Amino acid sequence: MVKLIAIGVDGGTLSIIKDLANKGELPAFKKIMQNGSYGKLRSLNPPVTCPLWKSYSTGKNYAKLGSYGWIDVDLEEKRMRVNTSKHFRKYTEIWDYAGDAGLKSGVINMSLSFPPQKIDGFFISGNAPSDEASYTYPKSLKEEIT
Repeated sequence: MVKLIAIGVDGGTLSIIKDLANKGELPAFKKIMQNGSYGKLRSLNPPVTCPLWKSYSTGKNYAKLGSYGWIDVDLEEKRMRVNTSKHFRKYTEIWDYAGDAGLKSGVINMSLSFPPQKIDGFFISGNAPSDEASYTYPKSLKEEIT
């Protein structure tokens, strides 16, 4: 079975990463680049961390996701809403497709992924509000990583 790892560097550029890898400052990236495939991601405009990561994981333009930043206006409830993963649960994400195909996934520190989803694999969400929060699936994983 072929294994796949996708690494996204928020705010990083391929030219800087390649330069640092070639200088020996990012040896893990150098090894990955020598033994795998890599490329430049064409982003959407504006290039805002949130919700572009959800665009990546769902394959949808963030306008279709109904989100433009960390905070959005909820027109139905006429209030501001801080975005969390709960807002995006109605959309199928990469790891959902993998699970449906009988494959396991691991997600680590992706923006807008708190609270974590139950997936076939493990999930360490990004942007947890505190160290006390349950930011892993399964919950026991938190004890292991701390």
